[in-house]
Amino acid sequence: MRIAVIGKKNHLFWDTHVKEAFEELGHEVLHFQINVRPLAINLIRNIAKPFGKKGVSDVMHASILKKELQRFRPHFTFFTSAFFIPRIYYEVVKELHIPIFAWDGDGGPCDDSNALYRPFIDILFESELQYVKKNRLEFKQMEYLPFAVNPKVFKPLGLRRSSTIFFAGAATPKRVELLKKIDYPMKIRGWGWQGLAKPGFDIRNEKLSVEQIIKEYNETLIALNIHQEMNNHIDALNMRTFEVPACGTALLCDYRKELELHFELDEEVIAYDEKNIAEKIEKLEDRAYVEKVAAKGLQRVLQNHTYARRMQAVLEYL
Repeated sequence: MRIAVIGKKNHLFWDTHVKEAFEELGHEVLHFQINVRPLAINLIRNIAKPFGKKGVSDVMHASILKKELQRFRPHFTFFTSAFFIPRIYYEVVKELHIPIFAWDGDGGPCDDSNALYRPFIDILFESELQYVKKNRLEFKQMEYLPFAVNPKVFKPLGLRRSSTIFFAGAATPKRVELLKKIDYPMKIRGWGWQGLAKPGFDIRNEKLSVEQIIKEYNETLIALNIHQEMNNHIDALNMRTFEVPACGTALLCDYRKELELHFELDEEVIAYDEKNIAEKIEKLEDRAYVEKVAAKGLQRVLQNHTYARRMQAVLEYL
C-alpha cells in the first residue's frame, strides 16, 4: 500500500516511528512534516507572525502537501499529533478524497476547540481508553491505540548496569515529594531540581538527547516513570512506559489502570503508588528479582508493544 504519514518533527520522533513501522510492514510511505519547510516559507512565516498572520505560511505549505499527495496517490493518510496539526492540512487531504486516520495522545478529544477536526477525520485513534469510551466530541469513529516503542531505537546495548534508579524529566512539586520518599541510589537528569538534595542522589540540571537517555537506561538496572497528569490524562500511559522495558531495564512505574491492560504487574513492570513506594523500593535490593522483571518486560514489549504491532492494528480497520 501507499501511505502518507503527516506529523511534526520534535524530540519524540513519533511520526518517524510510525513511518518506519509502516515501512517495516512492507508499505511505501510518503513522510511529510508540517514544521519542516522551505526557507522561503519560513521567512514569510517569521515576517507574518508578529501580525498574527502566520496562517498564510500554513496555506502555502499545505499546497506543497497537496502536490505531493497528488503525485504519490496514497491509499490513506495517517496524522500523528492529531490536534497539533493546523486544519488546513486536513482540508487539502479531504479535498483529494483521501481517507484520514489520526492519532492523538494529549487529551485532545476532551477539548471543545478540537471539534473543528470532526468533519475531516474518518477514524481517530486515541491513547486514552476513557476518551474512546466517551467520545464526547462525537467523532465518526474512535479506537483505542496506546503508545508503543521503536525497538530499533530503544534497545539493550550490552552495557554494564549499576544498581541505581534513573529518572529523566522536569521537576514538579509532585515529583519532588515522591523522590524524597525514595531511599535508594538515584541518578536524576532534567531541569528545576535545584531544590532537591539527598545523600545517594546524583542530580544534574541538564536536558538529555534521546541517545543520551537510551544510554542512561542501559547503564542502570531500573528507570523510574512518573506520569505528568497534564500530558497523560486519566489513566493513559506515556511513551516511557514502553521505551524503558525495550532497553532491557526494569520499569518502576506509577500505577495507572491501563498498565494492567498491557503488563503483568510486579512481573513485567513494577507498579507503585504513594502508599507502597517504600515497599516497592525495598524489593529492588534483590538484584535477581529486578533482572527477572527487566527480562520479562523486554519480552512483553517486543511481542506486543512495538509501533509495527500498532500500525498492523491500524491497517486492520481498512
